Amino acid sequence: MKKLILIALACSLSAAAFAKKSGETRTATVKTEISGSDIINIRAKDTELIVETWDKNEVEIVATIRFDGEMSNKMENFLAEFEENVKNNISMTGGELEIDANLDIPNKIQIGSKNIGINVSFGDKELKLTYKIKAPKANKYIISSSYQDVRLVGSFDKLDLTQYSGDLEAGIIKSANMNLKYGTASFESINEGEMELYEQKLEINTLGVLELNAKYSNLEFEKVDKLEVVAYESDFEIGMITEMKGNMKYGEVNIAESIENAKFEFYEMSIEAAEAGTIELEDSKYSKFEFGTVSTITFDQSYEDETDIGTVDSFESKNSKYGNHTIDLLKGNLKLYAYEDEIAIDDLGNNATELIIDGKYIDASIGIGTASFNLMTNVKYGKVIYDESTVEVKRYIKDGDQLEIEAKSKTESTNPILISVKGYEVDVKLN
Repeated sequence: MKKLILIALACSLSAAAFAKKSGETRTATVKTEISGSDIINIRAKDTELIVETWDKNEVEIVATIRFDGEMSNKMENFLAEFEENVKNNISMTGGELEIDANLDIPNKIQIGSKNIGINVSFGDKELKLTYKIKAPKANKYIISSSYQDVRLVGSFDKLDLTQYSGDLEAGIIKSANMNLKYGTASFESINEGEMELYEQKLEINTLGVLELNAKYSNLEFEKVDKLEVVAYESDFEIGMITEMKGNMKYGEVNIAESIENAKFEFYEMSIEAAEAGTIELEDSKYSKFEFGTVSTITFDQSYEDETDIGTVDSFESKNSKYGNHTIDLLKGNLKLYAYEDEIAIDDLGNNATELIIDGKYIDASIGIGTASFNLMTNVKYGKVIYDESTVEVKRYIKDGDQLEIEAKSKTESTNPILISVKGYEVDVKLN
């Protein structure tokens, strides 16, 4: 066991220190050597923690208590024994340095025992316990804190943190495993990690790879490499992100700049992004999608979704029901297999290749403009409306409720757009 060195820093109290009055302060300092393989385990309740990393192979703990409440005999005894209690709650066993900041502070009011009875603790203005700890950054840290704030200064290689009802401020974390509830947390950067959040506000400037489970939380990330998330009633504000995968319900995702690749399962979600690469919706219900520009968006399963897109290269909905889709400019291709969907395309780009619409009870409006196209339709109880003066009809068969049309635009092109319409009660208007 490494030798613990106790240094008393605040013993300059007068003889009146133990009189029944407020305004008492005690400070104790403990130093101990540590190796790079040792684990630093810190436990605290109602204790402000400030942990700072340095280059020395030792740990320094400075514990300070300030008391401004009404003095009692129990509090007098506690203050008199404060330095010894701090020392006794620090130990090194089995390659783990344990720092226990739970010093069994007397209650303001206690009727019965601490476990069974009526207990009222001192408020922050009456009593404040602070632990300032300096230790090497390369060691693994296990920190458990409740009902007070934690500040991590510097860079930490490995951090396992549990916090309940408190604020957290941290610098650079290489590897993190965290469980945070009922507080706010901010980080300069996290390289990789796992997080559980509950009623938490989280801010990270730079994020590498993170696995996240969040409920009733608000999250803000400036720059993200990869995020894998399960979320419930949680909102995300993201600057830019390379890759995102999520199973999310009842929340919002707002991306100020760009998202490159994403795969989602959504339920009553909304997502908005200025620019997107490849987006895949494995299963989506009652959700809203708004993109400025998107390269490829694919819905594997979609139910009562709304889509509003400025410019898209490729749009595909493999199985959509009761959807509503609006596209300003389609630059490539569109495939819509749907039931009771509505779709409106304002304009087709010069490199658009095909539009395939197939299903039941679909209303489609396509801004064809002067683009060259080939039209193939086979619908029952449906109709296709176009400007007959600009279209050359090769085949037109109306057999009862069945309508088949094969036509092409009079505008010639080496790469005409294929427009294929099939289904039951499918109405298409070419503007």
